[in-house]
Amino acid sequence: MLRALTLCLALLGAAPALAHEYLVGDLAIVHPHTRPTAPGTTVAGGFMELFNGSGTPERLLAARSGVADLSFFDAAADGGAGARRATAIDLPPGRSVFLEPDSLQIRLADLEEPLRIGDRVPVTLVFEQAGPVTVEFWVEGTAAALPPEPAPESDVAAASTLAADEAAISVQLRATLGPDTGIAAIAVSGSAAVAGWVAGDEAGRAFLRRTGDSWRILLLSGPSLITAAGLRAQGISPRTANDLLERIEAAEAALPATTLARLDGFAGTLILHHRDPP
Repeated sequence: MLRALTLCLALLGAAPALAHEYLVGDLAIVHPHTRPTAPGTTVAGGFMELFNGSGTPERLLAARSGVADLSFFDAAADGGAGARRATAIDLPPGRSVFLEPDSLQIRLADLEEPLRIGDRVPVTLVFEQAGPVTVEFWVEGTAAALPPEPAPESDVAAASTLAADEAAISVQLRATLGPDTGIAAIAVSGSAAVAGWVAGDEAGRAFLRRTGDSWRILLLSGPSLITAAGLRAQGISPRTANDLLERIEAAEAALPATTLARLDGFAGTLILHHRDPP
């Protein structure tokens, strides 16, 4: 039935780089920045997202700059008083590490001049595998690089929302693949979802995006979809990709090995709809 669809069969390429993002192989350094400082203030924090898209561990060993003394600093240590951290920052494979105001960050100390909005601070980050990478910390008036997280839903409300999403996704899958399609597992994170399906002698995974109150199937794929790179290629953020990966692992953990093998047996990527441009 699927092979009768006259649609493009192709592997999706990587998502376009975000603004102020440095890409070094499989390593992404996303939006390094700091805050403006008042006259007389000689200390500032450096924030960013570090995404290790490879299959091997990476480490940030050191940071250097000609305008400040740089060190790793944990703002949450010592009961919230903060403490200098001598060890390297580990970057697990396929995951992001966020340097943020209230947690781990790069501390810029002994600044000779105040940092003003619009300034650019050159910093060299030294990685174990990627080596030295020179970036610019943008001086911005925002409190952090990432938008505030929405207020958490209650357990009851969250369960109700998830059940509604799963029901809508199941309806969409059966409308597209056939009324007898079996739903193996569904994982939802924000406006993105991955669902395993079995239709006759075919099986695979679908990637869906929420549009208003409905869900749309963008593509069908196999094991290449459920990787950090595969999900990033669909235009979702590293944080959403990481969360969705964890939810997929949890949803598929109870599936029989034979079912997992069938889901992984889908060859290539079948595009049903192209995602809307950002």
